[in-house]
This record gives sequence, structure tokens and C-alpha cells, in this order.
Amino acid sequence: MKVLNVRLLLIHADSMSYEVKERALEEAEKIDEGSRAGSYENALVVFTAVEEEDVKAVDAVVDAASKEISDVMDKVKA
Repeated sequence: MKVLNVRLLLIHADSMSYEVKERALEEAEKIDEGSRAGSYENALVVFTAVEEEDVKAVDAVVDAASKEISDVMDKVKA
């Protein structure tokens, strides 16, 4: 069994808001005006770090992360 190095930080927040100021990387996707700011209530905020080795097993990484996020969402009712 391959060990995945992907890391997830999951925060169950009463509220969460964001505002895009500028691109951090040239490779970042373009964001339309309607998506430049937003807010959410009872949110599960997910931060992800993917290691270079995980690129070799993208499907496994996505499956594992999706399952973990879904499991936590069900537990916290986010």
C-alpha cells in the first residue's frame, strides 16, 4: 500500500469570509469578479498541502482527501 503525504487541515467555523486581493502565482487560475469575495456560515474550511510524491498517485490522493473531508462534514454537520 502506498503511503500518501497529502496533509489536510480542517476547521469547522461558525463563519468564514474571503476577499481576493491579487494573484500569488502567475500559474493561478483567473477569478471572475463575482468570485472575488464571499462568505459562508457553518463552514468546513479545508487547507491542503500536497507533496511532490503525491503527484504520482493523484487519483488515490483525491479519493483519500474526498473521503476524509466528507466524513468530517458528516460528523460536524457542516
